[in-house]
Amino acid sequence: MRLLNRVRSWWRGIFQRSLVQNEMEAELQFHVEAQAEELMKGGVPRVEALRRARLEFGGMEGKKEECLEARGASFLGNLIQDFRYGARTMRRAPGFTAMAVLALALGIGANTAIFSVVSAVLLRPLPYDRPNQLVQLWHVPPQATFPGVAEFPVSPANFLDWRSQAQSFEGMAAYGRGGYTLTGSGEPETFRMIAVTEGLFSILHARPLLGRGFASGENEPGHEHEVVLSYGVWRRRFGGDSNILGKNITLNQQTFTVIGVMGPEFDFPISTDPSLQAQMWKPLAWTDQDRAVRDNHNYLAMARLKP
Repeated sequence: MRLLNRVRSWWRGIFQRSLVQNEMEAELQFHVEAQAEELMKGGVPRVEALRRARLEFGGMEGKKEECLEARGASFLGNLIQDFRYGARTMRRAPGFTAMAVLALALGIGANTAIFSVVSAVLLRPLPYDRPNQLVQLWHVPPQATFPGVAEFPVSPANFLDWRSQAQSFEGMAAYGRGGYTLTGSGEPETFRMIAVTEGLFSILHARPLLGRGFASGENEPGHEHEVVLSYGVWRRRFGGDSNILGKNITLNQQTFTVIGVMGPEFDFPISTDPSLQAQMWKPLAWTDQDRAVRDNHNYLAMARLKP
């Protein structure tokens, strides 16, 4: 009931302001008259009694504003007046209004986009098991050669040395991005492919919904023609075929065998833009020549820290 009475008081103070002010003025006048009556009993003339009563009581307008403030109506009333004034101003200057609305739209849109990225990358935990153990690895270049450059992606030779020598990780994997075109099954379509070194799915503690991840030896040149599908591609392009495992598909005019399908929640590498999310994964097979490269930094790397 107290809340309902307060709402009613706000409503009357805002939309029936003149009536409320008249009521308050009548009530305040009554108190002034009562004070004057007390003074007149002491022998003070009526005119002087009324003057003293008004002085003791204070200004009428100030008291009315204090009453409106107590009801919470003054703030809301001023806010409504500000809105009306702003609306009249914008109607008189449509060009300024359009520019202001455009600036606000751009600012709000940019802030929303930035917050979405920050929330996904920094605030929300990664959607993997024990995400606090996962780390991204970078190459730190010599500042004498690359002044001001804080980090590089990794080269194959450096990554292989890190993996063989590091003692702090239970696993380490490198990956690169590319586009592969599927043909021979409906209309040709290009998919976002992630080529990964051995052990990526085990580092993420991610199990496929169907089938398996990549096995030892499938990262060797000539033996890397296996592919794991994302859940979305499996459902949309292959109709959710439960017998998809072991079937051959043609990607970039090469034959690949489907060995697994990831679950609907799996996303690697994580992207806040659905149009950039990975759709397939294949083994990353470096030749002996690739393994010797140190000055070409084209790959990203991640690892899981030991407990």
